[in-house]
Amino acid sequence: MPVLPLIDLLILISWTSFMWAFLHKALWLALGSTFTVVGMTPYDFVLGGGCCLLFALALAARTWVKANEGALLARGRSYAPSAIDEPYEPPPAAAPR
Repeated sequence: MPVLPLIDLLILISWTSFMWAFLHKALWLALGSTFTVVGMTPYDFVLGGGCCLLFALALAARTWVKANEGALLARGRSYAPSAIDEPYEPPPAAAPR
């Protein structure tokens, strides 16, 4: 299953939720009364949108890491040899004058 459409859908849902929360709160202030949509307040819509954005970010990061895992492991091995693999050797002593 391709992941990019799911990430795009989550981003669309979150920004739609944020816009609805803004409109809902504006209507609360303009009309002077509080009402709920499906039992949800503007704060609930903001929390839902934030959760969707965080999930989309986590999904994108996981996809990126999985795609680049081999290159990252190869680069890590070439730059930093393990301290366990090579015994410690003290630096050579300076020649006396």
